[in-house]
Amino acid sequence: MTHIKKIFAFIFDSLTKNLTYKVLALLLAALVWALIQGREIIEINSKVQVKIIVPEGYGVEGQDSLVKDVTIRGSRALLANLLARDIHASIHLNKKIQASSLRVRLDSRHIHKWDKRLKLTVHEPYIALKIAPIATKTLPIEAFLQGVPSEHYIIEKIEVVPATVTVSGLDSQLAKLERIATQPIVIEGLERNKSMTVDLANNGLTYSVERVQVNLLIGSKKVNREYHKIPIKIINATTKIASLINPQAISITVQGNAEVLNFIANDAFEASINIKGLEVGKHEQKIQVKIPEDTVLIKTIPEYALIEVDTMN
Repeated sequence: MTHIKKIFAFIFDSLTKNLTYKVLALLLAALVWALIQGREIIEINSKVQVKIIVPEGYGVEGQDSLVKDVTIRGSRALLANLLARDIHASIHLNKKIQASSLRVRLDSRHIHKWDKRLKLTVHEPYIALKIAPIATKTLPIEAFLQGVPSEHYIIEKIEVVPATVTVSGLDSQLAKLERIATQPIVIEGLERNKSMTVDLANNGLTYSVERVQVNLLIGSKKVNREYHKIPIKIINATTKIASLINPQAISITVQGNAEVLNFIANDAFEASINIKGLEVGKHEQKIQVKIPEDTVLIKTIPEYALIEVDTMN
């Protein structure tokens, strides 16, 4: 036990003897290491995010933002500070620039908060640009619907407020546009009217309005039904008489709700030819068809009838 105590006492004396000098030596070694690290020159490969800024009233055809590969040379300490953040660069084009194609060179002057003690090498430093004036165009807005309503319903009317939008962009962009769509509106299984505020689709252009009101009017699904042998009547036969040559009756196709059409028979329709003002002789006249409310006439077969007009005896 006495031997072990002597060993511990020896170690303690060795550590505490000249302690001040030992601490100073440690601090000096740390300082020398820091100086060596700060003076060590290294190279790293990185990327720079470049933004092209044009004068007001002009735009860049294509992308106005891009990424360039670079090599940076400098001390380890300086590079550590630089790489602690994203590297951004801005290229401001001259306010007197005319619409044209041009090349600009990216260098360290364009990089935000660049330390001149660092050396920058840009791979492929030249950027080809095409600058053009900003134009405007007024276009209709179209609701972009996704899905279908419930089985027995249809979209009867779509109202967009406002109905148009003024779009600002390059001529090359606007020339291809005929309308501006909204963001997708899901109508799957819809059974009742719906109103909502929707953003316009983002395509890199500037809009006079960013959001629109879309109103959807839902109605019952329509069906088509055929009715045959509807007799043709002659009307306005006051001073003359007329006889049908061909045909004597017509067939029609009518559209409406199934619940409505189920209660409509042939006698609910009236086919007629108006002979008012016709001279004596043969005429091919358009057949007029009167149908019940809440229905739509889709087709008449045939559309014309041959009649013969004569004077009254």
